[in-house]
Amino acid sequence: MSKKKNIIYRFFSSDWGLTLSATLIGVFLALFLNEWVANRKVKAQKAIALENILAEIEENEEHLKKTIPKDSTLVAIISSLSEYLEEDDLIATPEEMSTFQHEFPDALAITDSISLGDGKYEYKGSMEGVLNLSILSISTIAIKTLKSSGLSATFDFDCLKYLETLENLSNEIILLNKDLINDFMEMGNSKEDKERLSLKLNLFINYEKGLFDIYQSKEEFLQNCK
Repeated sequence: MSKKKNIIYRFFSSDWGLTLSATLIGVFLALFLNEWVANRKVKAQKAIALENILAEIEENEEHLKKTIPKDSTLVAIISSLSEYLEEDDLIATPEEMSTFQHEFPDALAITDSISLGDGKYEYKGSMEGVLNLSILSISTIAIKTLKSSGLSATFDFDCLKYLETLENLSNEIILLNKDLINDFMEMGNSKEDKERLSLKLNLFINYEKGLFDIYQSKEEFLQNCK
């Protein structure tokens, strides 16, 4: 037996050699098990985080399905009204008013009309409850929770880019919504006021549609998050 083999044999034959070997094997096994358990825990936490994000996106998506048509109708009402506004008065022919009411049956409750000659009338009425913009109810709580948990470091770059885009656009739309609600509350009766509001509302709707399109691609991008 060579000298080298003899040393190895004596090492593993001795009590302290066996003890040391068993200890090292135990340490390596413990490290492996700890890492395995930690990886499973992270994987489970990621699955819960993604489930919450997906649920949040779907809820926001459903909300936008309702608000986009409603806001588009609101723009159409304001644009149509602007055509008949002369200074602060609503002036139209009976045919024009009939067309408006046929297109938007619940928009204007006429209380009086005054003949101005030449087939035109000044109409008085109420649009209470119609020219109001709803508070946009979209949430980014699940994305914020993910970022604060530290789990984001385990996600793919494309996934994080998608979620960052969602959060930024959502926050921008929420601010636009609050600004528009204030504009509606302070809106004057002039044609210029209506046209200015219509332009801002059209911009807001484009933002809503952009966010909705991003929601529609959720399946593709969330695959990168797993």
